[in-house]
Amino acid sequence: MPMPPPGTQGTSIVDVVVRGFITDKGVVQPTAIVSSLRPDLNEEAMKLVATWKFTPLMRNDQIAATVAHFVVHFQGR
Repeated sequence: MPMPPPGTQGTSIVDVVVRGFITDKGVVQPTAIVSSLRPDLNEEAMKLVATWKFTPLMRNDQIAATVAHFVVHFQGR
C-alpha cells in the first residue's frame, strides 16, 4: 500500500470502496467506485485494486469467478 511521505503522516483516513471481479485466476478486475468522499483518489484506488491477487473461489470443487467490494484506506491525504 502506498504510504504518505515522511513528516506528513496524518491521522485522517479516507476510504474508497471499489467494486470488481475476482477472476477464476485470482486477478482483480475493478469495474466501478461504489463509495468515495474524495473523487481525486478514485483513479489511484482503481489502479491499486487492479494489482491485487487472491486465491480463486472454489464452488462445488470448481474454480469460479466472483464479484466483490474492496476497501482502500488512504491515510494522511
